[in-house]
Amino acid sequence: MFQLNSIVRYYPSEGVHYTAKIIHEGVLQIKGPSGDRCIYPSVEEWLKVLPGSPDVSMLRVTSEQDEADKRRIQREQKMTEKKKMTWHIPALRTMIRSLPWARHIYTLIHEHHNTCNSGLLQREDIRDAYNHLVDVLTEHAQQLRTCIPLKSSRYEKGIQISELKYYIIPIHTMSNDELLSIVTSAYRPLYNLLCDNVVPYMERIAKEQQKKLEISSLQWYRNKFIKKIMKLTARYERDTAPLRQEMEYYQNRLNQIESQ
Repeated sequence: MFQLNSIVRYYPSEGVHYTAKIIHEGVLQIKGPSGDRCIYPSVEEWLKVLPGSPDVSMLRVTSEQDEADKRRIQREQKMTEKKKMTWHIPALRTMIRSLPWARHIYTLIHEHHNTCNSGLLQREDIRDAYNHLVDVLTEHAQQLRTCIPLKSSRYEKGIQISELKYYIIPIHTMSNDELLSIVTSAYRPLYNLLCDNVVPYMERIAKEQQKKLEISSLQWYRNKFIKKIMKLTARYERDTAPLRQEMEYYQNRLNQIESQ
């Protein structure tokens, strides 16, 4: 009745099932009421130990190949879901020439997530928008390359849509306007999501750094002139010392004459 290596299952209720496999020796129980694996001489004998002693007609039968295909499909589905749940972060060692700028954007998102405890890395909308940008840049790797701002300008440049023309470089196969249009369309959904968090954060850090730099510069100039004044004061004291001695000598003589 059943082919060798067939898988038979009985479902007494939703989410509950018992499983056995047809082998040369009989029926190998894989999942049963007792939970132990054991061999029965026939399917009928196995059914007798199941709750309610079901009839053979109530079994669901699949082949070993069907089971293998099912497991393969499940693995592929898991891999697909895992890929959907993963940030497509360009690796430094294997990064193609179109992705440095995309990695720069990710580092800003990651920094905001850690510094501000914002949870941006858990947001599916931001992740999906970022992955879409990476996919588009990867697709056009033969038409463009990207660059990133200098370290000193990390928080001032590189994230605004109006600045894309400085970081998207065509490679003689498409016009700059065409590439900018493609990248802008891919980046805009992500940029709109970052306008409420990463962009203000960058502006705040840039102002703080600019303030710190300005204070440091002003302090340097102030200290520079303080040192000059100290040098001039020391020179004045040194140059006027003989004059003061002469002045004191004549003042003492004058005091002696007046007191006589």
